Amino acid sequence: GWLQLLDKSCHTPDLSTVVWDAADGKGGWMKVPLLTAKVADPHHLPPPLAIRLECASGISGTAANFLGTYKLVMEKVVNGRPCYRHIQSVGRWIAYNGDN
Repeated sequence: GWLQLLDKSCHTPDLSTVVWDAADGKGGWMKVPLLTAKVADPHHLPPPLAIRLECASGISGTAANFLGTYKLVMEKVVNGRPCYRHIQSVGRWIAYNGDN
């Protein structure tokens, strides 16, 4: 089966108020007024493959060395959460320490 949302004015389906169409199996379409697209809970999504640590206002001292791009380390989990290694300075990590 197929679904379609004919809303050219909407950037993403979760923002649309237009009614979805579903293929009826006979070559036509039927309206499905109760079908909606919602933003997914981030806890149910895989972690991003890379993140970039930036500071728009500038940062001084040795903390500035930690800015840059970090890549997800697929085979490593720290305290039950994904961790990231700096792509240029492999001794720098972003990981959850287990505290809130």
